[in-house]
Amino acid sequence: MKAVLLAAGYATRLYPLTRDTAKPLLPVGGRPIVDHILDKIHEVDRIDSIYIVTNARFYEQFAQWLQAKRRPRPIAILNDGTDS
Repeated sequence: MKAVLLAAGYATRLYPLTRDTAKPLLPVGGRPIVDHILDKIHEVDRIDSIYIVTNARFYEQFAQWLQAKRRPRPIAILNDGTDS
């Protein structure tokens, strides 16, 4: 089974917090929100890979986050190509 996280929004209602940072990468409890979501996903043994869909504006931030992430399952970051 695959997990898909939809993270391609711009979170304009949270400006200025999200002007330069994707909402899923904002820290809560010292960790990005997406890490808390992944903790729950990793509890489901049937999930064998994870896809995070983001936009062109925040794609590089997610790519950098993924490089620093140790992960028990494959995670792919998909760019939807939008920037606004």
